[in-house]
Amino acid sequence: MRNFFSKNVYFNKDIKFVSVAAEKRAILTGQLAILCFAISLFFTFVDISTGYNESFLLYILLTLFGVLTYLLNWFQYHALAKIVLIIGANLIIFTAYEAEGLATGSFAFFISSIVASFAIFGYENRSKALFLSIFSVIVFLVSTAFEFSWVEKAEFSPEDERIYFVANFSIIKI
Repeated sequence: MRNFFSKNVYFNKDIKFVSVAAEKRAILTGQLAILCFAISLFFTFVDISTGYNESFLLYILLTLFGVLTYLLNWFQYHALAKIVLIIGANLIIFTAYEAEGLATGSFAFFISSIVASFAIFGYENRSKALFLSIFSVIVFLVSTAFEFSWVEKAEFSPEDERIYFVANFSIIKI
């Protein structure tokens, strides 16, 4: 577990940062990229247990966004890595929310995305954080206001809705 917090896991050890805060935000970006993979894996197992198999492409995309973010962060494109992470996460959340609806609570990931924007950009780059937060809100409002025919709607039993609601809540609490 100690290695999870080591900067050598998230970027080349020869990188020099302008501040300790910038270095910590780069580490956080790398951790969130790895978390994308963990969330994908977790929901794959949840889907297997419920018999729902329509979201596997979303999990693959979330993993790819996480890998891309991780690589950009590793190669010192920290700002771009953060933007890819937040926009990619919002697109995945948008599609999941469109498919699942309100009952599973997947919309709450938009809140996590907004918080993550401010956490990884910090006060120094608050305009980027604010822009990405507004993007999250707009994506949420669009997904709430409109139905998109290209997204296949999930049909869950009340028991499965509870399982997904608890799973989503559990991930968001992390």
